Amino acid sequence: MFITFIVFFIFWELAVKILHIEDWILPGPLQIIQALWSARHLIAFHSVSTVIEAVTGLLIAVVAGVGISIAMYWSVKLEKIIYPFLILSHL
Repeated sequence: MFITFIVFFIFWELAVKILHIEDWILPGPLQIIQALWSARHLIAFHSVSTVIEAVTGLLIAVVAGVGISIAMYWSVKLEKIIYPFLILSHL
């Protein structure tokens, strides 16, 4: 499988060079790697806030989901109100 990726990236790089595709349309993989490397500090800096926001969102969803499920377990009336919306959310 690793060889498949290597062949794909070589094909991509060659296609960009041979077909003279503009960089702004489709940069080659080497250009992308160079851009990522030159912006690594900026990417790392912004990755911290992105991970914090993603984990916070996950925790809020877990707390809300557990809270709603406990409320539905203890209240039949609340279950009858919320359950149809849960079924519709799966469509």
